[in-house]
Amino acid sequence: MELKRRRFLQGMLAGGGALVGGGLFSTMAAALDVSPVSVSVRQLWLKNGAPLEAAFARGLLMANPEGLTRLSLSRTELYCPTHLQHLLATYHGQQLVGMMEQGAFELLHELVRSSGGRVLYTGQHSWGGGSEDRPRHEIVTTSQTQGLGNMLYRNFRDRGEHVVLNRLQTEGSKTSPPDIPGPSMHHGSWPELVGVALGHGRASTGRPYPVEKKPHMQSVTNATPGGSLVSFMFEV
Repeated sequence: MELKRRRFLQGMLAGGGALVGGGLFSTMAAALDVSPVSVSVRQLWLKNGAPLEAAFARGLLMANPEGLTRLSLSRTELYCPTHLQHLLATYHGQQLVGMMEQGAFELLHELVRSSGGRVLYTGQHSWGGGSEDRPRHEIVTTSQTQGLGNMLYRNFRDRGEHVVLNRLQTEGSKTSPPDIPGPSMHHGSWPELVGVALGHGRASTGRPYPVEKKPHMQSVTNATPGGSLVSFMFEV
């Protein structure tokens, strides 16, 4: 299944590459809903209409009371490789954060990887349909986002939710870091908490690890009926 998905994504990218040489990029740029960006901005929010995104955005706003730099894509644009390629090229060197469904994340991840971008953090979040079901979180960080991971790990556990924290190594393998508590934060929902953590947890200086392997866990495909989302922080 993983190999078939990979080949499908690579085929989409190969087909989309033929469009780059024409005038389509300028047309797409005009269609993107992009809030003003200053040269000092380092973190951009990819707004994509995912479930629970409103709560995630509230958390980002709490961490960025001066306002957010928003890049809005429709669902059609989100699954169009040429749109995403243009976005990555336009904001090269900046941090892109967001939360999206698995399929869209797979495509974005493949594009970031092929364009030389770097993964800083990913989180897989799944939840059941029953009122008693506890969300499950699988967090992967690098050395640059260790503090962000510690923050989420502590607060998810404080909420009584299941959480696994791993750190991506330079060669692409994962290890479980020591249980180092992060600061306690009190927010209304787990998507809000993720937004606050990503907004506050901008990567420290240093060279992030290349996107060599998929950093998230695969168990999300077996998630309970409620749903699943992937949160992320890339340097594009």
